[in-house]
Amino acid sequence: MTYELHLDLTVSYYLCANPNVPATEAGCPKTDTIFLGTEPLRDQKTNWTHHFSFGDITRIGWQNLFGEMVGTVLYEIVLGDVARCYHGDKSS
Repeated sequence: MTYELHLDLTVSYYLCANPNVPATEAGCPKTDTIFLGTEPLRDQKTNWTHHFSFGDITRIGWQNLFGEMVGTVLYEIVLGDVARCYHGDKSS
C-alpha cells in the first residue's frame, strides 16, 4: 500500500567556520558554528510504501473486533507466537 504524505517542515541552516574539523554536527565546536537562518518548507510531498503482512492484517482485524489493547494481546497469545515459530524465529 502506498500513501502520499504532505508535510510542513522547518529547516535550520548552520555553517562550521573551522575547516580543521569533520563536517558533522558533533565535529564543529559551538564557538565555530554560525547560524544562517531558518526556512519553512510548506506542503512537501513524498510517497511512503508499506507492505502489510498477513499477520499485520489479522492483528488489525482482531483489534477492530476486540479493541486496541485486548485485540493485540489476544493476537499475540493465540497467533503471534505460532506465526513467528512457523517462520523460523527461534526466540518464540
